[in-house]
Amino acid sequence: MKLWQKITLSVLLTVNICLMFMTWFGGEKGVQEISGTIVLKNPFTIVFIIIIIAGIWIRKAEKFQNPLIYTGFAGIMAVEIYEFFTWYTKTVSLNNSIIKSLNMAFPEFYLGLIVTVASLTTAVLFGYCRYRLTIK
Repeated sequence: MKLWQKITLSVLLTVNICLMFMTWFGGEKGVQEISGTIVLKNPFTIVFIIIIIAGIWIRKAEKFQNPLIYTGFAGIMAVEIYEFFTWYTKTVSLNNSIIKSLNMAFPEFYLGLIVTVASLTTAVLFGYCRYRLTIK
């Protein structure tokens, strides 16, 4: 992987983590807010972040670079979706409801999810380009 690709993926990861410090869920802004750090409190998230960093920057992991990066970003996306469906069971109600999840998620959550999907897509495109260049 070229240096500019590593930097691009690192910047996307940093933006993703920074968005987790914004308000993601709640009933009304200023009254009942839960930030995206709820995702960072999940131990899997830290593991996935470490996997991404290892996949990007450790030279010895170059053979497993793409699977590590894909696994990391897909894992973060899975934790974000899990928290989307379950955050209010800890604070508001014990009932799981997609309608309640949609109504009580702020735009910052969707922005964070879009950045995670964009990060995974970028990593896949970088891996695909590298694969195509090695075949020729």
